[in-house]
Amino acid sequence: MNSEFEGKLLVFRVLLPLVSGVLAAWLIVPSQASEERPRGNGRPLLMAILGSLTVWAAFLISDLASRGILLDPNAWSNWEAREPWMHWVWTGPLVLTLWLSIGLVCARKAFHWLWIMAFVLLALSVLSLMMFPSGPGYADQLTSFRYLGGLAIVASLLNFSLVMQRCIETKSSWFGWAHVAHLGCIAAVVLQSYASLGEWIIFCGSLMAGAMLLMSRREHPQSPQGFFKTGDRLFGSVLTMLMGFAAVAGLSISRAYAWNPMPLWLLLVLATIPSLMASVDIAIFRSAKGAFGARIAGCLVVLGIVFALLYVFVLRTEPQW
Repeated sequence: MNSEFEGKLLVFRVLLPLVSGVLAAWLIVPSQASEERPRGNGRPLLMAILGSLTVWAAFLISDLASRGILLDPNAWSNWEAREPWMHWVWTGPLVLTLWLSIGLVCARKAFHWLWIMAFVLLALSVLSLMMFPSGPGYADQLTSFRYLGGLAIVASLLNFSLVMQRCIETKSSWFGWAHVAHLGCIAAVVLQSYASLGEWIIFCGSLMAGAMLLMSRREHPQSPQGFFKTGDRLFGSVLTMLMGFAAVAGLSISRAYAWNPMPLWLLLVLATIPSLMASVDIAIFRSAKGAFGARIAGCLVVLGIVFALLYVFVLRTEPQW
């Protein structure tokens, strides 16, 4: 890698989404008190719109910069997705915006969180069908791609559910950082087989980290339904599910381009890192009486084992890009 490439990677794949995540979360946080406001108050919707526009801008600027056409508006009309997963630049923020909109519209309806989850399943199903490469060269892998798409949906929902459960039971929102660590691990893997795809995983991890800087400081919800109330919790929930899906989906897609695909058991381990961290945390929380240091150590041990596996089965076997 040269210094110019590294500079662009730092600015547009790390710093830009990091700042955008902080700004988007900050814009939406004031709507936390929306439940106490009159029904006609439009502030929650306005904040959601501004937060969504911030995410849209981050995605688009990062993509245009990576293509080298950010400062050349005349070239924007020539934009094309050379691979299906490259549509993530607009499908990602679109799904986030729709999730927020549905959450705000249905906020005062009974079982509003069920409406949100129904759309989550629909959106993830559509994304999982359209993200894998297609064409004559991949005809013999279509069945495998369907299974991998299913894995992306199941693993992302499982990871979200278990991490959410830990936040509720332990009354600690900081455990949500498990998703950021997950994205970091996946980026280390995907970069070995497809650099452009790996850059987007880095982008998603930075966006998630920026939002978590604010969200992890908020009080934890008392129930699963509390994660889907208007305000920063709703934003945090839909962003977490979307970025969690991006992690497993990116890992699954990279398998189609890998020179030496990793063993299936390792793929399953990497896809469920947050769930593994949550499982270890359950045991430590009950045996160590919730000791903060012991819980952090448990998470670090899981990550240490994962990186050891990555070094043995991925980093030493894949050609360096």
